[in-house]
Amino acid sequence: MADAAVPEAKPSIPFRSGDVHVQVRYDETIVLGRTAYREVAALLLDRGPAPIFRLTELLPGSTDWLVETATKIAIWRGSAESWIEALVRHELGMRGDRDPTLLFRSTTVVTRAMDTLMKVVGLGFVDQLVGDVVRRVASNEYACEVDPTRLPPGNSIDVHWRALTRLLQDLWQQVEAGAASCPPTMRRVFCAIRRAVAAAFDQEVLGQVRYSCVSSFVFLRLLCPAMLAPRGFGLVCTVPSAASLRTLTLLAKGLQCAANLNGSIGKELYMQPMNDFVRTCVPRLKDFIDAIAAPPDAPPGPADTTPIDGEHELAVLCAFVHAARHQIREALASKHRLHTHGATPCASMPASPTEVMGRGAHIPPVPAHLAYASVEHLIRECGHINDCVAHLHSHVDQPAVRAE
Repeated sequence: MADAAVPEAKPSIPFRSGDVHVQVRYDETIVLGRTAYREVAALLLDRGPAPIFRLTELLPGSTDWLVETATKIAIWRGSAESWIEALVRHELGMRGDRDPTLLFRSTTVVTRAMDTLMKVVGLGFVDQLVGDVVRRVASNEYACEVDPTRLPPGNSIDVHWRALTRLLQDLWQQVEAGAASCPPTMRRVFCAIRRAVAAAFDQEVLGQVRYSCVSSFVFLRLLCPAMLAPRGFGLVCTVPSAASLRTLTLLAKGLQCAANLNGSIGKELYMQPMNDFVRTCVPRLKDFIDAIAAPPDAPPGPADTTPIDGEHELAVLCAFVHAARHQIREALASKHRLHTHGATPCASMPASPTEVMGRGAHIPPVPAHLAYASVEHLIRECGHINDCVAHLHSHVDQPAVRAE
């Protein structure tokens, strides 16, 4: 006798397994062995910062990608400390005013490089410093609105201020406790930035600048953005509610005001009750900065390794420089005409390898000597012609390097 059909069990509530949104881009890149790119990396990274500044000047639409790629290569080679320090010294030397209150506030080659470095090696550090508080706020509807124009009817602003202050204190305690977790690479780079800044500013402002040069990166360009967009920094899996995001915004404001190191909350009058917290934090924040900007005792080693595919970054960089060689030379010629004849500079510059080589491109292995020839004019512009041109020309007629 056939078994009776068993009706399918149905969940008591609609079951939703989840949605997955996948965006795929396929690029085929042939990558040579590390030795094939050694001299290209040295040419662009070890001859001073002028080549990358010149590249970004000639290819302004490619600045973000060029600086990000060069910084990743520097991290992979273990030369991030000297690379960033050279960039800082060069950039400070180019600035005439050197306003200490605006140090590293605008978007420049240095800030782009530091953004890349901190996101590559510092995401675990971010989670250690603010992750617990961010997740607590994201999973609970804290009543912390302190702007009278936004306060819901029937709510007490004093109650909200007490709740916000408790969260701020918890946040700051977590930040202080996480100083020891700062990655060694970041500590060495912060120490190098302090050295470069010390050589550029007078003693009367150096006492403040030696702290603001680090807080500008750690707080204003890393921790505060992570609190405002926690999903993008891997702190939460979903976007928090509007109420939670507002609470995180208020917490980030308090952290940012403390990071300004002036003991003041700024121009927003409704935030004035936070002044006591900010003034209390300033001396402790300086101790925190001293801790994360102190060089680690151990020399660079396996603990500093990062999951960067350096050969791939170099392969794409070489392919980009070679593919854009005509645009680079046109830009150099246009720049010369602009200075001598008043001509209009070239505006049709590529923005990335995708624009030069196309989406889904097959990126072939570009012989190293071709990359050398493409940047020869850049090196000439940067004033390194005496010791570079002979080396570049010695490679032009050599056969292409084969894949290992």
